[in-house]
Amino acid sequence: MTGTQEILLTDIEDLANCIRQSRISQGISQQQLADFSGMHRNGIAKIESGRVDAQLSSILNLCRLLNIDLKIVVKDAP
Repeated sequence: MTGTQEILLTDIEDLANCIRQSRISQGISQQQLADFSGMHRNGIAKIESGRVDAQLSSILNLCRLLNIDLKIVVKDAP
């Protein structure tokens, strides 16, 4: 898991795709990422497909493991 990438994410699908593509580009299987993160492989698959709203701590851990520089921007409600 090398290099750091900075990605602008606009929704959960962007985040899911970013995690999946980063994992694939580094040659890491879902099972390996699950082992590194302490999560179940099913949880990784659900996050990568955008089918689950994971805890922020889980997202941050995956991003740290995959060297994704995640910047979270919260907009004020109109």
